[in-house]
Amino acid sequence: MAIQSTTNTNSSATATLKTKAQYLQSNPAITKGGLDWLIFHQRQRLLEEQAIAYFGRKILIHESNFNKHILNGGTSVIGGVL
Repeated sequence: MAIQSTTNTNSSATATLKTKAQYLQSNPAITKGGLDWLIFHQRQRLLEEQAIAYFGRKILIHESNFNKHILNGGTSVIGGVL
């Protein structure tokens, strides 16, 4: 399974997009349940921050933006009331 790349419209850098499985494999501290919960409950925010994108029905994760979302406190509450 190859990693898909796209050009970010905000910069000329190449952005690496990963499937959820690829992201989880490279980030073992993140659980599948936690990732699924986060995408379900913060979908719009993650889309606005370009942390996730859709390729048809498939969710792709922009690793750098997704990790930035985590580091900026976007995941301080998981499984509770936002």
